[in-house]
Amino acid sequence: MLKAGLVLIFIAAALYFGGIVTVFANETLAATLFPSAVVLALLGSILIIIGVINDRIVEKKEEDKDDLSKY
Repeated sequence: MLKAGLVLIFIAAALYFGGIVTVFANETLAATLFPSAVVLALLGSILIIIGVINDRIVEKKEEDKDDLSKY
């Protein structure tokens, strides 16, 4: 999930900068690129957060499994 989130954020950044470049040439294209960039950035951020939480849960389970002080 982390890689997918990073890819989405990279694509969102490309769309955002593309919107900045095209705002002078075609306003309707820029009007579609900016919201698309925001939506992709939000999805990428959510995927990264979910991936980090998932990794932390897995790490915690492994630490609890290897903890010999319980015995």
